[in-house]
Amino acid sequence: MNSTISSGDKPYRLMSPETIKHSGSFKIAEKLKDYMLLVKFNLSFMVVFSAVISYLLAPMVKVYDWKAIMLLFIGGMLVTGSANAINQAMEKQTDAMMKRTADRLFGEDYQWSVLGVGRNQIPLATISAAMGSNVRVGLEDNVYYSRGRKAKSNAELVQRSVRIAHELNRAIATPSQARAMLGLSSQPSKY
Repeated sequence: MNSTISSGDKPYRLMSPETIKHSGSFKIAEKLKDYMLLVKFNLSFMVVFSAVISYLLAPMVKVYDWKAIMLLFIGGMLVTGSANAINQAMEKQTDAMMKRTADRLFGEDYQWSVLGVGRNQIPLATISAAMGSNVRVGLEDNVYYSRGRKAKSNAELVQRSVRIAHELNRAIATPSQARAMLGLSSQPSKY
């Protein structure tokens, strides 16, 4: 049922929720939402974004070819999105079995995390944090803070990951919260 309201001398027609559902813009928005899910847009974007950033940070590049960068981004989104769509179609049953296996092994309430070794530590930590995983960083996996500069401490590596997580609007667990999430005792063991 449509009704009207007026503002001054101009009447405005209000559409019912049913009318909105059948409008062209609603259908386009629904199709776009479905497409974003099919190509795993967030994952595709993070992969392509990291490729573009890697290109921009490459030490041999002195002058940036912005046309090439845009082509890298657009082509990367098309290729990565297509691969994700094909993966979704081909691996649907396998993905369900992997989740089922994890649920069987760990119950339905489990934590997952990602760790990167060496120079891959921060890129993997950033991408996985954006995907909602827990992150592990530290000197046991990477002794460098940046190219050619060793980390001063574990804390320095952790602080950088905390800053990145804050930028991604991810919550940071305290050590006691992390121990509780992992089902560990409240007191660290003595070596």
